[in-house]
Amino acid sequence: MPRIGSYADMESTWKLYPLANEAGEQIGAGDILVSQENEIPSPHAIYIGQPAHLTVPTHYHDNAQFQIFVEGGATLGRHNLRPVTVHFATHQTGYGPLVSGPQGLTYITLRLVTEFGAHYPDRPEERARMNPAIPRRQITQEVGSIGHGELQELKEPQVIPALGPEPGGLAAWVVRLAPGATLPAPAHPGGAGQFCTVTAGSLVVDGRQCERHAVVWVGPEEEHFSLCAGTDGAEVVVCQFPRNALCRAGDFGASKPLQ
Repeated sequence: MPRIGSYADMESTWKLYPLANEAGEQIGAGDILVSQENEIPSPHAIYIGQPAHLTVPTHYHDNAQFQIFVEGGATLGRHNLRPVTVHFATHQTGYGPLVSGPQGLTYITLRLVTEFGAHYPDRPEERARMNPAIPRRQITQEVGSIGHGELQELKEPQVIPALGPEPGGLAAWVVRLAPGATLPAPAHPGGAGQFCTVTAGSLVVDGRQCERHAVVWVGPEEEHFSLCAGTDGAEVVVCQFPRNALCRAGDFGASKPLQ
């Protein structure tokens, strides 16, 4: 069944983490949804608050991930980030630098496999551990956002493609619903599970009100999952992972086929 994580769930794990620089700068993060690290899949959703005018150096993670930029502004490499922007990176793909603007930056990181920490490819030992067989890739797409008033005025549901869909299962959509409206969640064959992130309004899932920044994990075994808007409508980013996101970084290039 779907798993739900909320902003309130995150508050108990919120803490400041030092960046890998000499200035002693810190970035805040907390787990909206977290799983046992030894499970696959082990869905993990992290809420991150980046202070104004702060630079997160180029780095990578061992697992594929989506990031949903929901508040503030920044640059990511050559891309300008504004709410709502969707970013996807494959295993061990370096991305950055991530430079927040005067309003700071809030974003939600989504992974199929629970992972903590980051690796910095400018360090020889961190670069040496990268698997050269991994097909490295990242995609950034701004999709925008609308407010409660506009959601309440919707005459029919909106389903806007953000990424893909691609043959390997990668896809993302923005879904906008009027108050009380219901729509089957968009899906593409061959995916490895989805995160549904509320970026405006609210969803109702299994009788629970999921407010802004809430995340719902829907495993690949789930069928006919429906998005049900709350009383003020809903804007939801649906992120579907490709099949190879379930593989560990070390499995790429191995003799056994990727599942």
